[in-house]
Order: sequence, then structure tokens, then C-alpha cells
Amino acid sequence: MTDLEKVELLQKEIKADNVKVADLMKYGKIDRRTLYNLRDDKVTPAKMTAKMVADLARIYTILFPDEPDDRSYKFGQLLAVLQAVAPVPERQYRWFVKKPMDTFKIIFEQQSTDNFARSQMFEGERMRVMDRFSIEEYDNRPLDGLYLLGQGQEGHRLRQMGLI
Repeated sequence: MTDLEKVELLQKEIKADNVKVADLMKYGKIDRRTLYNLRDDKVTPAKMTAKMVADLARIYTILFPDEPDDRSYKFGQLLAVLQAVAPVPERQYRWFVKKPMDTFKIIFEQQSTDNFARSQMFEGERMRVMDRFSIEEYDNRPLDGLYLLGQGQEGHRLRQMGLI
């Protein structure tokens, strides 16, 4: 996907109100007026400077990374979000790899009770990952090593967004 196509998709997300202009401001030095003009169709991505297109494409990549559609990878992403809320004890971490769904429920319930405010802060991120799962993937089959890639990349994305 080209940078221009990424900016066009970002524009659609802004128009649909899935991404707020105020939130985009924290990802780089992009003029607020430019973002509002993009939202209101006062400027088209094709007429933007190459630097502006590259900056907006970078933001799109942070918000909507190309991600494998692998069950273990997605559980790894979910684990990274759980770890952003609060550290996951080593014992539960090992259980997560063996029985991911049951362990997720235990960790999530515990975090929702112990760290309710922080848990709510990451609700959108958790739902973004969970929405990628199919019904059949919500089970306790053990995870393969790809979960580590999902965990690492999601943790990196959350750090880039300034959430952890």
C-alpha cells in the first residue's frame, strides 16, 4: 500500500469519526488546520506535500498496522495490552501460553477489579484486538511462538502511541 493510499484511508477514518483530530496531534508535528481540512474535504491527499503525506502515512501505520491474522499472534497482542494495564505475574504468563482463553479471563477480571481506571483506559485497545478474533479462535489450544511477535509488536505500538 502506498503512502498516498494510507493517507486516503486515514482520511476516511477521520471522516467516519473513528479517529479524532485531537488524538492525531500527539503523533507528530502536523498542523491542526491540515487535519481538519482533510476531514472536511478542503484538501485532498494527492495535493499535499510529499513530507505531509509521509507524516500522515506514518501515523496511519501506527494506528492501523498490517498484522498477521494468526490466532497466536492476536493472543500475543492481547497479552501486551494486559501487560500495559498491569504487570502479569510470571505464573499467569506461563498459563497464558498453555490455556490462553481461561487465563485471559482470570487476568482481565483481576485487573478490572484491582486497576479499574487503568483497565478502562485500555478498553479500546483490548476491543480493537478482540474484534480481530473469530469465534472459533476463542479457545484454550496452546499458543505457538508467534504470540511473542504479536506481544512485542503490540507493546511497541502502545509505546509509540504514548500509552505506556
